[in-house]
Amino acid sequence: MSGKPPFYKKRPEGAVIAINNDQTPMPNDHPELPEEDPLWILLKSCWDSEPSQRPSVDYIIAEINAEVERRSASSEFAEAPGLEA
Repeated sequence: MSGKPPFYKKRPEGAVIAINNDQTPMPNDHPELPEEDPLWILLKSCWDSEPSQRPSVDYIIAEINAEVERRSASSEFAEAPGLEA
């Protein structure tokens, strides 16, 4: 969503260690996507350590579609990195 891969500041082995330690990407590493952004909130829910608490694919698709629609309506879509049409 920010145009950068998760853990882009880490070497590949550092990313593996972070994931194995249940660490997730941090909002301050992706300032293009503010922490209160609905897409960031959705991403965090996908990373829940308890699989049963993660959203379903249908829910994720619906949320992304709703957010694209909202951003398109407010012309925010063109300004959001990684969300070009």
